[in-house]
Amino acid sequence: MTLHTKKELAALSNAPIASEVVENDGMKTVKFAETKPLPSYLVAFAVGSFEFVNAGSVGKKNTQVRIVVPHGRTVEAQYAVESTSTILGLLEKYFGIPYPYEKLDEVAIPLAGYAMEHPGLVTFGAQIILSKPEQDTLERKRSYASVAAHELAHMWFGDLVTAAWWDDIWLNEGFASWMANKIVNQYHPEWRMNISELNATEGAMGTDGMVSARKVRQPIGSNDDIANAFDGITYNKGSALLNMFENYMGLEHFQEGIRRYLTQYAWKNATSTEFLAALGGANQSIATAFSSFLDQAGVPLLSVQMDCSGGRAQLALSQERFLPMGSKGSADQSWQIPVCIRYSAGNSTPRECALLTGKSGKIPLPDVAGCSGWLVANAGAAGYYRVLYRGDLLSRILKGKAEVLDLPEKVAVIGNIAANV
Repeated sequence: MTLHTKKELAALSNAPIASEVVENDGMKTVKFAETKPLPSYLVAFAVGSFEFVNAGSVGKKNTQVRIVVPHGRTVEAQYAVESTSTILGLLEKYFGIPYPYEKLDEVAIPLAGYAMEHPGLVTFGAQIILSKPEQDTLERKRSYASVAAHELAHMWFGDLVTAAWWDDIWLNEGFASWMANKIVNQYHPEWRMNISELNATEGAMGTDGMVSARKVRQPIGSNDDIANAFDGITYNKGSALLNMFENYMGLEHFQEGIRRYLTQYAWKNATSTEFLAALGGANQSIATAFSSFLDQAGVPLLSVQMDCSGGRAQLALSQERFLPMGSKGSADQSWQIPVCIRYSAGNSTPRECALLTGKSGKIPLPDVAGCSGWLVANAGAAGYYRVLYRGDLLSRILKGKAEVLDLPEKVAVIGNIAANV
């Protein structure tokens, strides 16, 4: 990349400046180093009367971080300076791969209500990244931290490894949304971003309950289909599916799969099929189950009922597609659902997980004597499914047992009641 511009203006691009030559006519020529491999939609440059605020260096390569602001607005970058290096460091630690690029400039741009993950030159709408300290609010700080974590997660998911085509854009956006909630939860657990994430999941299920809902992996036949793919199904359902399978597989196994994928496809393109193969490793049932959610629209409705026949407690499960009242759609649909439950067993609350591969199945509850205890059928509210509690299971949760549920589980129970009504 080479830019020819007025000599008094600053010029930036994805890579560092290689040379800068001032001409006799008041102009200058700025040549940038060759970029690492990247798709053309991530090429970026910025020219303007900028000022640079040093946000320190971070990571294994001591990458310099700068907040680039319009002239006279350096004081408004205070929170971005305080938080950006920490967020980038947490991302690098999770991925186990150093930040892949030579520099990180975050540029405030006017008249934009969005941000974009250009490698080395991430752009933010000015109101997202800048605020006068005396006027700043907690909500604005939360917003910046979340957007920054989302865009910087793209440095690995989307930039280092890029989706092969737009039908897999959930690999970029669903993953970055999921990662942003994880990182901000680590950075400020008191902000409870997991509840914001759960609210987004509820919104996705509301859309996905309609028969008009599209698939996550929707075929792309035109440019308009690309625009349609940037919606709550891609961002929020994609994020929710990652959350569900992380909960089912376990944090460490899931993280190992993420790192395996990024290492295998670094500086290349990849598909959902390749991602799922890397995620599951030797356990390819993960790929099959995950694909059942990617390749069909809709939300499962999981009906649960205690079965104490034969002198042992089991949870009987059945599934169909959730449909709102009055819908003329068919409920005859099934998924391979990772079901995780939590229940009372004396003084403990064990957790059991199982993969429901058919229309119905049972989960043994080995520590339960009798069928009088409480049970929540979506442990941690990590599952992307609606629950219909049969018999008196719901009343056991609501009558004096709410204190045993964690906050996400309480939100999910209320969401299920609202949806089923």
